[in-house]
Amino acid sequence: MKKYLALALALLLLTFAAFTACGKSGGESDRSADETGGGQGELEISDGVGDVPVVTELRIETMPEKTLYSVGDPLDTTGLTLTAVLSDGTTVPVLSDYTCSPEILGQDGTRTVTVTYKGVEASYDVIVEPSRILGVSVETMPDKMSYYVGETLDLSGITVRVEYANGNVVDYHEDVFPKRTFEKTGTMEVTLMIGSRKIPLTVTVRSRESTPARIEVATMPEKTRYAVGETFDKTGLTLTAVYDDGATETVSSGFLCAAESFDTPGTKTVAVTYWDKSTRLYVEVEPVWASIVSYPASLTCRVGETLNLDGLVVRTEGANGDVVMDENAFPVYRFDEPGNYVIPLVGDAVLEVTVIK
Repeated sequence: MKKYLALALALLLLTFAAFTACGKSGGESDRSADETGGGQGELEISDGVGDVPVVTELRIETMPEKTLYSVGDPLDTTGLTLTAVLSDGTTVPVLSDYTCSPEILGQDGTRTVTVTYKGVEASYDVIVEPSRILGVSVETMPDKMSYYVGETLDLSGITVRVEYANGNVVDYHEDVFPKRTFEKTGTMEVTLMIGSRKIPLTVTVRSRESTPARIEVATMPEKTRYAVGETFDKTGLTLTAVYDDGATETVSSGFLCAAESFDTPGTKTVAVTYWDKSTRLYVEVEPVWASIVSYPASLTCRVGETLNLDGLVVRTEGANGDVVMDENAFPVYRFDEPGNYVIPLVGDAVLEVTVIK
C-alpha cells in the first residue's frame, strides 16, 4: 500500500512541474511578441536616433491608377501603396507622411516621380503627353538682372506662366531653365525656351572694377500704402545708379528689396540693394477691418476632405478701400487630423471649423 502511495505522489509532482514549465514558456513568448512589435500595437519608427528601427528601403507595392498625363496635370497618387523595410528586417505599410515630387507634371515625355518617406526614396515613371502652347507670359522677373563677368545666370524669382490647349496653366520657375556663365561685359540678351516659345531677357554684365558709387530711388513703386499682412510690391520702382566717372544708369530690375514685416501697422522701411550699394524707401501699413457678411453652409468637414466655402462673403476696409471677397479669394483648406480649427481669413475675420473622422 505504501508503495502505491509513493508512486501516486511522484506522478503528482511530475505533473505539477510540467504545468509550471509550460506556463513560464507561454509568458516568455507573449513578452517577446510584445517587445518585437507583434500584434496590433503601435509601431515606432525612428529617423535614425537610438535603437528604434529605421527605414532602410521603400518599396512600391502597387502603382497608382493614373500613369498617363497631359502637360500641366497635377500628380494623382490614388491607388499607390508603399511598404517600408526596417533595419530589424520587419516591414510595415506606409499609409501617410510620404511626399511625391513633382506635384505638377510640367514637361512632356517620360518623367520620374520620386516618393520620399523618412529620408528614403523610391521612384516610378509616368508618361506626360505634350499639349499645344496657347500663350506664354513672364509674371515675375528674376531678382538678379546685373552680373559681373564670370558669374552664372541666376533666375531666382522668375515666374513664367504657360497656357496649354488642354486647359492647364502652369507656372515655371528657375529650375527648368539651363544656366550660362557670362564671359564679357555689355548688355546681353538671354533667351529662355518653353517648348518652341522664346522668352527674351536683357541683363547687364560689368567688370568687377565697374560698380556704382551710389544708388538713388528714381521713381517710387506704384503701391506705397498697404494693409496689414500684405507683402511689398516693387512694381514701378526704378533706381538711378551713379558711377565714379559721372555716368548714370536707370535701373528698373535686378535689384533686391527687403521690407520690414507688414504684420503690424505703421511706417515701414524697405531696403533696396543694387550691386553692393543700398538705399531706402518708406511705405505705410494700415490696419484692416474685416467682417463676415455670410458664412458657408457648413463649418464641419471630414478628415481628408476639402472645406466647402461656397457662400462665404467677407467685407474689408483698409488701405485698399472697401473690398468684398467671396470664397474664390481664399485658399483651399484640407485637414489631416480631426479637431477644432480657427482659420484666419483677413484682418480679424476668422472661421471656426470642426473636423470629424
